[in-house]
Amino acid sequence: MNMLGLILLASLSCCLAIEQWMPRELGRFHLPHAGFVEVFDTEDGRKDMYITTFNPALPFFHDPVYFIRNPGDFLDSVDTWADKVEPLGGKSSAFWPNFPVQMPSSVLGFEGVVQTSGFLVPGKSEGKIELYDTSNGEQGVNGPIDIAAGQDHNWSYHWVVWKDVDADGLLDA
Repeated sequence: MNMLGLILLASLSCCLAIEQWMPRELGRFHLPHAGFVEVFDTEDGRKDMYITTFNPALPFFHDPVYFIRNPGDFLDSVDTWADKVEPLGGKSSAFWPNFPVQMPSSVLGFEGVVQTSGFLVPGKSEGKIELYDTSNGEQGVNGPIDIAAGQDHNWSYHWVVWKDVDADGLLDA
């Protein structure tokens, strides 16, 4: 009986001319070599969007990561976003930035973004795990803290997961 009710309900909803929501394009903007895009809800209620870039044609050159504060405020003018993007940390500091990861304030006492980097492409293999303080809305203008500095091997870092791996009550990367 329950299956029949489910089938009737599904049939009825298909027969009614109910308009379904469909995504639509709001606009386009050009950002050369864009890679990963992520939007984070900040602890103070903002939304910050991060866009990584990587250019394999320029080995040994750092690739920029950009951010836009509250991109939802500009959905009626997406074509102007190229004028609104700002470099994370004020300048490019890593080879081949990968996926940005939000860092909650419970990790180090300030909210931030972790930018992983590095890839197998020659000249882009020296990866980093960079922490940017975003708690004051300045998106790391004082520069990143590279928590993978001093490695004796070129590693590529792609993602960070926050877990208490040593059972000390603190989140680890």
